Amino acid sequence: MGSRTSAGHPQFTLRYLGDFVGAQAGLISPLLFLTYAWTLATTPRRSDASAGLRYCWSLSVVVFVAVICLSLKSRVEANWAVAAYPTGFILVARAISACWRDSRAARIWHGASVALAAILTAAIYISTLIVGGPRIEVLDNRTNEMYGWRAMAARVASEAAAMGTSPFVFGINYRIPSELAFYLPGQPQTFSLFLRDRANQYMFWDDEPDLVGRDAIMVNDTQTPDHLADARAVFARVVVEPPLVVSRPGEAKPIRTIQIFRCYNFKGYSRESWQIGW
Repeated sequence: MGSRTSAGHPQFTLRYLGDFVGAQAGLISPLLFLTYAWTLATTPRRSDASAGLRYCWSLSVVVFVAVICLSLKSRVEANWAVAAYPTGFILVARAISACWRDSRAARIWHGASVALAAILTAAIYISTLIVGGPRIEVLDNRTNEMYGWRAMAARVASEAAAMGTSPFVFGINYRIPSELAFYLPGQPQTFSLFLRDRANQYMFWDDEPDLVGRDAIMVNDTQTPDHLADARAVFARVVVEPPLVVSRPGEAKPIRTIQIFRCYNFKGYSRESWQIGW
């Protein structure tokens, strides 16, 4: 996360803090988010807080505060704080259970918190099932991420069979390789070659020298820049295949275009000279 915010403001700013807090309230519902914030603020001071609760609190607050600090310097993604919630919501569940017996006002608050979260979650999933119905544009963009991965994996498997040389499969970031690693038949190892893109966890998993001389299939979501010239620089030959156009079920409007290249004879590359941002 630190490397992804390195291009932010040189000094602290409140410009992105409101966006981050608002995104968290939207993701887990406003009332439940306030309950979560209240548990973070009060748990250390509670006389009945066990060692287990304090342990859960420490794991949650460290991640959440760290992302808040990053938001004071640069824009952060809403999902960056997700690691704070598994243990954080243990605290929330405990608080709801304990406060449920305290007063009618507490029961109303916590009941409304859970109900609102359930309603918002249902609204998101129902919106994906309404073919041609009205949608909020931001919501539409996020739910688009649910579609197209099985079709992409089927297309890549077909291309690999047609090549007949046991090609390895790669992308230029972490997203496409990770989706393919899950959806491809047999869940094979996939790779990320950092062709003018940020390095990621694949730099610790991949061993590019072992791939030299092998053929490959490059898969690129065109939400990122076109990397055809980069592929041609590190392979002896690159053949552009027809792109895969993904639409939501029952709709004609494309939501994603995926480039697919057949790449032959990987020449190897210097990860340090190609990657950016680290």
